[in-house]
Amino acid sequence: MNHTYQAFEEQARELAELCSVLNTLTWDQETMIPPLASPLRAGQLSTLAAVCHQRLTSPKMGETLEQLKEADLDLWQRASVREMGRQYDKAVRVPETLVRELAKTTSLAYQVWVVSRSNSDFPTFAPWLKKVVELKREEARCLQSSGSLYEALLDEYEPAMTVHELDDLFETIRPRLTSLLERIQSSGKHPSQNFQTGDFPISRQESFGRAVLTAMGFEWDAGRLDCSPHPFCTGLSPLDVRITTRYNQQDFTASLFGIIHEGGHALYEQGLDSERYGLPACDAISLGIHESQSRLWENQVARNGPFWEYW
Repeated sequence: MNHTYQAFEEQARELAELCSVLNTLTWDQETMIPPLASPLRAGQLSTLAAVCHQRLTSPKMGETLEQLKEADLDLWQRASVREMGRQYDKAVRVPETLVRELAKTTSLAYQVWVVSRSNSDFPTFAPWLKKVVELKREEARCLQSSGSLYEALLDEYEPAMTVHELDDLFETIRPRLTSLLERIQSSGKHPSQNFQTGDFPISRQESFGRAVLTAMGFEWDAGRLDCSPHPFCTGLSPLDVRITTRYNQQDFTASLFGIIHEGGHALYEQGLDSERYGLPACDAISLGIHESQSRLWENQVARNGPFWEYW
C-alpha cells in the first residue's frame, strides 16, 4: 500500500474515533444525562469539537491530502481522499472559536428546549434559538461560495446540491402533491382513527416496536433502542447504531412509526462496510439518501395494508 495513503488512513480513523466519542456524548445527553450535568456536558462537547477540528485542519492532514492528489489509488481510496479533502477545505475556513461556541451553545440550548417543550413555553427557548441561528449564519458566511448562505450549509447534508436545483425539483413536484391532496380531501372518505386512541401500556408498545424492528432486520448485537424527547438515530459505527423513540400511552402509533422511521436509518448505518469504518468512503453519501431509507420503511411499508394484516 502507498505509504502516504497508509498514513492518511491512520489519520482518518483516529479522527473518526474522536468524532464517534463526540457523538456518544451527544447521544447520552439526549437520552439519559442527569439534568444538573448539562453545563459540564456543554463544556465537554465544546472541547472535543475543537479537538476534532484541530485534527481535521492540521498541517499534517493538509500535507497528506496534497501528496495524494496525483497518487495511484483504487476507487475506494480515491473516494476517501476526495471526501476528506472536501471536509478539510471547508473546515479550514471556520475558526476554532466558532466551532467551540457552536458546540457549547447548541448543547445548552438543547437542555432549555427539552424543558420548554414539556411546558409548551416557547418564549423561554426563543433567545437560545436566536443565538443558534446567528451562529449558523456566521458559519455559513465562513463557508459561502455563492450568493446563498443557505447553500453553504446545504452542502453539509447534500454535497454539491444547489438552491437552483432544489427550486426546480420543488416546482416539478409541488403541483403533483397539491393535486394529490385535493383528490384526497374531496374523496369523501374519512377512515376511522378510533383504533389509534386508548390505553396502551408503554411496556407493550416497546415490546411490539422491538418485534417490528427485529423483523425489519435490525441487528441487536450492533444497536439499541432507547427513549428521547424526539426520535433520532446515531450511527457511531456500523457495529454501534443507536435509535430512540418516544411513547404516548394514549396513542401507540407515535412510538411505532418513530421506531420504524429510525429503524430505516439504522439499517442503512448497519449496512455500511464495517471493515472500512473510519474512512470517508464508508460514510453515508447524503442525508437525502439516508432519509429515503427511513421514509421507505415508514411510509411505503408500514402505512400499507399487508403490513397491518401481518401484524
